[in-house]
Amino acid sequence: FIALLTLATVGLLTVVGEPTRSLLPARPTWAIAFVSIVVGFAITEAMVFHVEFRRQTISVSLAEVPLAFAVIFLGPGLVVAARLIGSSVGLIRRRTPLTKVLFNLGLFTAEAALASAIVRSLFGLDPSARVAEILVAVGVATIVAAVLGMLVVTTVVAAHEGEFVGRLRSGTQSSMTVAIAGPGAAVLSLGASLVSPGLVAIPISLMVGLWAVLRSNASLGQRFRDLAELHTFTTRTGGSLFVSEIAEAAVEEVSRLIRAELVTLVLTEPDGTLGRVFGSPLLSGTVDDTPFEPAHAPREIIPVEIDDDEGHLGTLIIANREGLSATFSPDDLDRLDRLARQLAISLRKARLHEQLDHDAAHDRLTGLPNRTRFERMTDELLACDPLRTVGVFMVDLERFKEVNDTLGHTVGDQLLVEVGRRLREAADPTDIVARVAGDDFAVSATRADRSSLEALARVLLASLSAPVRLDDLEVALTANVGLAHREGGEAASLLLRRADIAMREAKRGHLGCEVYRHEIDRTNDDRLALVGDLRTAIELDQLELHFQPKLMLADGSVSGVEALLRWNHADRGFIPPDVFIPLAEQTGLIHPLTSLVLGHAARAAAEWRSAGLDLVVAMNLSTLNLLDDTLVGRIAEQLDRHDLEPRLLSFEITESSFMTELDRSVSTLQRIDALGCPLSVDDFGTGYSSLTYLRRLPVKELKIDRSFVADLLLEDTDEVIVKATIDLGHNLGLKVVAEGVESEHVANRLRELGCDIAQGYGISRPLPKDKLDAWLAVCPYEVRRRREPAAVVHLDQIRPRRSA
Repeated sequence: FIALLTLATVGLLTVVGEPTRSLLPARPTWAIAFVSIVVGFAITEAMVFHVEFRRQTISVSLAEVPLAFAVIFLGPGLVVAARLIGSSVGLIRRRTPLTKVLFNLGLFTAEAALASAIVRSLFGLDPSARVAEILVAVGVATIVAAVLGMLVVTTVVAAHEGEFVGRLRSGTQSSMTVAIAGPGAAVLSLGASLVSPGLVAIPISLMVGLWAVLRSNASLGQRFRDLAELHTFTTRTGGSLFVSEIAEAAVEEVSRLIRAELVTLVLTEPDGTLGRVFGSPLLSGTVDDTPFEPAHAPREIIPVEIDDDEGHLGTLIIANREGLSATFSPDDLDRLDRLARQLAISLRKARLHEQLDHDAAHDRLTGLPNRTRFERMTDELLACDPLRTVGVFMVDLERFKEVNDTLGHTVGDQLLVEVGRRLREAADPTDIVARVAGDDFAVSATRADRSSLEALARVLLASLSAPVRLDDLEVALTANVGLAHREGGEAASLLLRRADIAMREAKRGHLGCEVYRHEIDRTNDDRLALVGDLRTAIELDQLELHFQPKLMLADGSVSGVEALLRWNHADRGFIPPDVFIPLAEQTGLIHPLTSLVLGHAARAAAEWRSAGLDLVVAMNLSTLNLLDDTLVGRIAEQLDRHDLEPRLLSFEITESSFMTELDRSVSTLQRIDALGCPLSVDDFGTGYSSLTYLRRLPVKELKIDRSFVADLLLEDTDEVIVKATIDLGHNLGLKVVAEGVESEHVANRLRELGCDIAQGYGISRPLPKDKLDAWLAVCPYEVRRRREPAAVVHLDQIRPRRSA
């Protein structure tokens, strides 16, 4: 402003002597010329537009045209006055800020005074000068004035924005290139009017056309710049999948593109609460209970909501327009709105990515870390403090499946959420609590010594001892806790496995809490070795199927056999089924094992049928078999492969096996029954013994457990139970099988009580098929034979009886 005031003062001093004297007194009176030129300045100033040249924005107004007429037809004083009055009208119409108005008026004063001085010094006061001389003088004057204005503006902007030398160099080149347009139009217009006033319409038309072309080009250029800016903004904000990185990039880009001194981005959490703040806080307040103060007092604050179709994401706030313009223009607001819409897309994508990352690392029910994240966080804990004592805890709930099956999965889910909450409250804030399996939770913690970790194990166990109130129900909790200490460089996965071993030891011994010891792990290593041997035995078909006969007590005939699996290990010798069957269930080997037994049983039944024997082969199904959707298909496949009648392949289930996921189990049993294969309930009386469940099952037999049959002749209570079971089965339309028949006397008593079938060592031990075939040939019992189908009688063979 000092430079402008200096120029304006010098210009005014040059016109003091002859403020109103025209160079061409024969032309229209100064009053008419003055008013016309004022209108010209007002029009050209109101029609200013901007063009882009070499990445620089230049304002073009064509004010040199009325300036050319002014310096010829008006005295120096009136030139300055007309320029100030007309330009003020144009600036006010454009709603230019006061600071910028004063800046421009100072510059216009200097330009008008300098142009008038140049024309008078070149042209003098010689009225007889030729038109060419006048036009040369005016051309020089307007060019010098235009270049002066652009250089002054470029210098002020460069000084304000920094990078003075580079900005001044590029701005000077742009000014020199564009400064020729206005003076050229001015000389053309003035020359036409001096030749003939009527010809002035031609240059005016050309100027209007030029203005329209330049204005259109400027508008097109602005659209391209807007697209480029939006592309740059999209590239920066869309190049990340993390909300914090996108927010920081957005603040930087908005500050640069909108030229805002203060930019704040306030994000909203998915639940609608105030979230993180990025950029420069504009107002005093708190975010997440952290106080903040604004860096600068805001002059003009503009908030823009960041929304999309799914909801509100945050608010972008800008303040204090930088540059020569003190306020934000409508173009700034339009640009800001486009940036906000693009920012909403990037933020929504990042939130979705972060939500997917969170879901992949956390349990959706309890919100706790899952097993993968727990191991990663525990590994970081182990690495960051190698000297402190670290412990990993495994917490398991007792009888959780019963809660799920009896009270429903909704109550079970509520119970798990409550367990997670209690464990978090019992542990320190720095401890890591996770849900690693269905009803298994894990905790990792650092303490000063091992005794402190063992004390924490007891605290965790105590936190789960109080009953849980769920709606109108009170559920008692029982849990077991296993603890594994860090001994050296163990990883989190190893400590978690050791804690699991300790927990299972606590569960077996009803100890509540147990600390990992290597002696326990050796047992586990032996178990792992046995699992490998079992897998090999299944693959190589090294297990053997034995068959135990079933005797019909009414007629003394052998009606069927039960298939029982035996494993004679090459090194360990005989391994009982109650050892390797649970192992197969725990490791998933139960499915190939069932397929193996199913194939051998179907083949044996087919071979006996081919030999003329009518023997039903029964095999046992486990809980996991009933939850296997492929089981029924595999049974049907074996029936087709051996061309076997479905009634010759029977399946036995225990009462407890179908209690897990009752609906799925019953569905599987109904599909097996639809094939035509008989079903029986094994070990009846030792499980739930619920008539409600029994009524839902499509069974044909009940098998009384051997524990009631063994002492049938010695214990009156056992006889009462056996008699009641036989009556119950018959009343339900079922056959009753007694297991564990050890003598002929027990068989006779069972016959007297009405039992249908007997099975036990008193009849025969389980035998391999070849030995059973030999036994069937010499046994004192009748073996049921296949019945040949009745002869087919054709209709034409039936003759009507003659009447008497």
